[in-house]
Amino acid sequence: MLVGLYIFFLFFCMLSYRKSLILFIVALSILWIFLAGTYGNADEPVYLSRYTSPELWQGQTEVLYSFFMSACRKLGLDFNGFKMVNAFLQLGILSIPIWKRAKHPNIVLLCYSVFPFAMDVTQLRNGLATSVMLFSLDYLFPDEHSSSNNLLDKNDIKFLIGIFVATMIHTASAFWIIFLMGKKLQDRGVVFFTISFSILFSILIGPRLISWLTSFFGASARIDAYLSAQYDSTRASMMINSLTRIAIFAILTLAILILLRHFRVEKSSDLDFALKINVLALNTIPFVINYTPEMYRMQIGIAVLNYIVITNNWSPSVVKRYTSRLQMPINNFVISVGLILLTLTSIYLIGIRAGNFSTVVGPLFTKNIFFGI
Repeated sequence: MLVGLYIFFLFFCMLSYRKSLILFIVALSILWIFLAGTYGNADEPVYLSRYTSPELWQGQTEVLYSFFMSACRKLGLDFNGFKMVNAFLQLGILSIPIWKRAKHPNIVLLCYSVFPFAMDVTQLRNGLATSVMLFSLDYLFPDEHSSSNNLLDKNDIKFLIGIFVATMIHTASAFWIIFLMGKKLQDRGVVFFTISFSILFSILIGPRLISWLTSFFGASARIDAYLSAQYDSTRASMMINSLTRIAIFAILTLAILILLRHFRVEKSSDLDFALKINVLALNTIPFVINYTPEMYRMQIGIAVLNYIVITNNWSPSVVKRYTSRLQMPINNFVISVGLILLTLTSIYLIGIRAGNFSTVVGPLFTKNIFFGI
């Protein structure tokens, strides 16, 4: 039944190509059923323990997420009720930038449902923090009212506040603050910043500084575990997989964005912005090597941004004037194939190849409280 519901969702999103608020809400509601109702995935025992036995997680849960769980407990919600509220907040926050920016919001939701939705169902804190980041990133989008001349304008401050909130949900969200450079720097500046940051981080940032910085957000004990000798013994085996994921995601995404820029007749500020954000996301590499391989998640957090920008430029109206009627659908076909390859390759590398199918992808289609299975 769940497989049938998901197939219905895919066809529904493909057929509801035009922008419609009612159809968008229907698609979000179907995703909510999966996000709120799925159980038996990899991280559920951890979140169940966090929720029912908070005393066991002192110093391991961020302040704002601890407050959120405490509020739900005071309302008398059991763990399933908490997950429903969490899912509502996550999708509600995520829907705002999608609806505001995307010309084809249901197509964006379709891509998101393929990847990284399964990861967000499993990693509740990371999923909620990512939604807050994407909401905040909207303030950096280039438009006719924005300017990168000021050191910090109002939208920059709103973005920084949003990243602070996300960091109070998941400490690793502090990484996303570097996306501000995507607004402040030109293409070459972003490349130079990325190379310089990676080198300086590897040389200057040590375990003690990381532990001290993260202590302000209420998760110092968990961060210290990442820096322990015991964790070092497993880091090497995980690192290769994480670096492979980062490289493939970056190569496919940048290739699609560069092709789109080549197809366009006019310069697209959104395309340029997305390209810079994807280059900045490569700063996850020194974190993966020197800190924890799990930092690859900070890169895949921008997947929805990429889907919005790619589908917005996926139209005959934006290709070059000299392009023939035959060439226009060919261009769109190439980009569509690239988008399909990006989503399927990503979910394969993270949700299937990594041995996570039975604990990440599988439960989406086999275990759901709303269907009694």
